[in-house]
Amino acid sequence: MKKSHRTEGAMLIVTVLVVMVMMVVILAITSQLALSSRRSSTAQESSIRAMYAAEAGLSRSQTQLNLVNSLLQPNSMVIPSGPSGVTTTQMETDILSLCGLTALPVNVVNNVTNVLCGVTGSQGVLGSQSVTTLGTGNRLDFFTKYIPVTSFTSASYAVSGDGRSFWAQLFSADGITLKGGKNNAEYSSRVRLILNSVQKTATDTFVLTLSVPSVSATGTPDSSSTRNLAVGSQNKTYTLNVGRGSFAKYALLTNRHYSSSSAEAGCASTPSNCSRITFTSNTLFSGPVHTNSNFNFQGTPYFGGEVTSAGCPGGAIKTNSSGDDYCSVTAKPGAYFYSTTWKDKSAMSPNDQAPVVSTTSGNSDPRFQGGVSWNKNFIPLPKNANNQALQAKSGGVFIDGTASNLTLQASNITLGTTSTPVQRITYTLGSSTVNLATDADKNVYLLNPTTNVWSKATQDPITGTWKQGGTGTKFTGVIYAKDGVTNLNGPARTDANNPATAPAAIAAFAQMTLASTGDIAITSDLKYQDPPCSGSNSVTNGVFNAATCTNKNAKNILGIYSSGGDIDLVSPNCKATDADGACTTTGTRPGMPKNVNIQAVLMASQGKVKVDGYDGGAADGSLGQVNLMGGIIENYYGAFGLTNGKGYGRNFVYDQRTNEGVTPPFFPTQQEWSAGLTTPIKLQQNGNQVQTAKDGT
Repeated sequence: MKKSHRTEGAMLIVTVLVVMVMMVVILAITSQLALSSRRSSTAQESSIRAMYAAEAGLSRSQTQLNLVNSLLQPNSMVIPSGPSGVTTTQMETDILSLCGLTALPVNVVNNVTNVLCGVTGSQGVLGSQSVTTLGTGNRLDFFTKYIPVTSFTSASYAVSGDGRSFWAQLFSADGITLKGGKNNAEYSSRVRLILNSVQKTATDTFVLTLSVPSVSATGTPDSSSTRNLAVGSQNKTYTLNVGRGSFAKYALLTNRHYSSSSAEAGCASTPSNCSRITFTSNTLFSGPVHTNSNFNFQGTPYFGGEVTSAGCPGGAIKTNSSGDDYCSVTAKPGAYFYSTTWKDKSAMSPNDQAPVVSTTSGNSDPRFQGGVSWNKNFIPLPKNANNQALQAKSGGVFIDGTASNLTLQASNITLGTTSTPVQRITYTLGSSTVNLATDADKNVYLLNPTTNVWSKATQDPITGTWKQGGTGTKFTGVIYAKDGVTNLNGPARTDANNPATAPAAIAAFAQMTLASTGDIAITSDLKYQDPPCSGSNSVTNGVFNAATCTNKNAKNILGIYSSGGDIDLVSPNCKATDADGACTTTGTRPGMPKNVNIQAVLMASQGKVKVDGYDGGAADGSLGQVNLMGGIIENYYGAFGLTNGKGYGRNFVYDQRTNEGVTPPFFPTQQEWSAGLTTPIKLQQNGNQVQTAKDGT
């Protein structure tokens, strides 16, 4: 049956309509794809501009951190010293102001803690304050007084007023906001500094702990896209030390670089032909070395730390009306070589940092790997131990006379039924022996010799006598023996010939300073329970290698200070001393063992650190070495032995912690103030970005 023309026409119309609809759909889809592609390209461009803008903000933030880092360096922080300079009271007031305090907290006064203020939330000590409060009060006096506007200028930064508004913004909750950008790629970033804690670690020493929170930056080219970048600090905390620099930081410091006053007088009268202390090829110092005089070099001595001299000629150091030493003539920057050859700093060849000198006696080529300065400031040594005596009376151990025996030992005692790690301190005064112990919380305990029971003890600040009961004394860390110590010792070795068998004298938590106006005689090993360093200094292929100090978190440290006498390291060949101080071979005084280990910082500000009996016994080197871990500060350079093998040799390892702010409590400090960051890592971002984004569609 045939289809009609009407039916065929209808079908054709339907087909055409379907095709047209499909074409419309295809065209619509194609058009939408083109529009989406355009939108995607625009969004990507916006996103990229946002990223560039955010990264520009981070770069600007790092520049701001670089500025802060430069402002907190020792050469940017200026604290006036001397008679008209900043006093201890003034500095303490400025430090207390950082904490919002006007007086020392009770727990600091009572030696329970050294923390003046700590973190009070995520904003830190200062960050909880508004910018207005910080900018108008006295909380920031420390920064505005001791970081002058010239330090900003030197860093090519313009600052208004005394810089208070800058520091107020930096320490505020929001920090310093930085904005910029162009070509529709704007950024906004923030930089903050948090003051986490403020501590008073000694009379003239304060420690500020700082941190840099994550730096954030936002890039916003338009309303459709943003990029937020956050970058953490490279180091979690930074330490800013403020104080009159502790003498404990020196590996060696001599006021007069001679063995005695007669030797100095001889060099004053005949400078070109006299007996000088000589640093030879056997000299290996890894820490700072200073003299107020001139050095004498022979061969190739090695110095890993900075070497400095004030250049005061022999016989020219005098004492002023205030009792302080000073150089009475114009200093002579330079050094002697083989005792007879003088080289002025300006005449050193090839330069004053690496002089090589040829003499008729031989060549001298000292190596200064830490740098050298031939015209450093004169550093007067203290002449009394008044501060140490005060601290001993207010919570330390005050011995009103000569201690005929003083024993230090890391040990345990039983308190009730509990065995407690303690630092034992046993001393004999006259016919009485006192047994004390202090724990990690600074509580002091006294042993009842009748019941053999330990209990908390309190010291009479006038007489120094101890009694049991009461709340007990909190230990300041200072032991003061008014007229000297004739026998300072630690626990005996189990094998007299093996230094490793000497038990620890200083407990792992103990930090102590033993001070006196008289002589202090050391007769045994004095070892840390937790030593910070190991091994010895060495030279390999002409390169100085310091002993390994990988345990810098060790807390135990000992300082031994005589303000008016000597620190005597007693040789077993010096059984007693006669009226003239000469050694005798008969007597009952104990002497140090062979290859003795002394781990402490030793200071004799008007005397010397020497071996009693350095020239006695056989010339065979049988006594070995004095293995010192720490440093020596002395008026004259004391003898340890002779080149023929009598006495002891020297094996000195510098305790690197002392150059990073770790010092014995209330150890003597210098007259000049210093301040600055000690953390070697700069204030900077670590590059680990955390990114969030908003993109248009």
